[in-house]
Amino acid sequence: MDFETETATSRTLDCLSCSSQVVHGHVGNSAIQFPLQLNGWNVDTINTTQFSNHPGYGRFKGQKTSASEVEAIFLGLMNIGCHYDTLLLGYVADAGTLRTIGNLFAEYSTNHGARFVLDPVLGDNGKLYVSEDLIPVYKEIIRSGKVDMVTPNQFELELLLGSKINSLKELRNAMFQFQEEFRVKNVVVTSVSFPTGPNHDDSNIYLAGLCEDQWFYEKVPEIDAIFSGSGDLFLSLLNHLYYHFPLQEALIKTASSVSKVLQLSYEMELDNPCKIFKLDKLYVPHLRMVEARDILVLSVPNK
Repeated sequence: MDFETETATSRTLDCLSCSSQVVHGHVGNSAIQFPLQLNGWNVDTINTTQFSNHPGYGRFKGQKTSASEVEAIFLGLMNIGCHYDTLLLGYVADAGTLRTIGNLFAEYSTNHGARFVLDPVLGDNGKLYVSEDLIPVYKEIIRSGKVDMVTPNQFELELLLGSKINSLKELRNAMFQFQEEFRVKNVVVTSVSFPTGPNHDDSNIYLAGLCEDQWFYEKVPEIDAIFSGSGDLFLSLLNHLYYHFPLQEALIKTASSVSKVLQLSYEMELDNPCKIFKLDKLYVPHLRMVEARDILVLSVPNK
């Protein structure tokens, strides 16, 4: 199946998402599943964690899902004949579970022609969220040649390549290097910013994409807050829109919708009497998906 030219058919599309899950809030699978369902997808989920809430609250209860449990659930789905057009891989808490999912998804995509889209959730803003031993596993999965699209943020791209990115020129070079080294055609990089100072005056936030040999970037609006779940929402909407539009157009539409949801969530969090602040910025622990449902329904051409 050609990932770039694939278009949605009249039938309902099916997605399997492997990511974290929280009971309260919309991050991980609940930030992936709901937007896709609003846009007409059937979405099954395998939860790599089962937490009461996002750890960003400062306290939570719950547990990680083991590699054997994930494999058993996946095989159970196969035993009843489930079919998927897209496999999404988001947050995974440990290396063993990540390797298991990577192997299962690679085999399925090879045998059934499904898209394999991977968000290598490692950290952001210079800070790791997970153990360093996940980094070589992500490299191993991406280098398999089975992944159709990878969507790291700038920090995650730097971790995977082992070098810092300080300008748009360096970003472009890094993305082409990543594409060649890791054998993946489609690369999307989010949350891109550069140092400011006497020799650096670029204070913008960027989003960049690379599809085969076509590289492009867009400025995105910045909201002075810290969000949980924005990457999951981005992954969800991008997966939907890239079935209908070229990558650059899909990215622009995705960024616009995500920005609107973030702004709404930010404004609603300002009214919360129990606001949380991190690094002197308002922390928005989960996105207001239900309130933003009209924003999340996206117009696409009929096929």
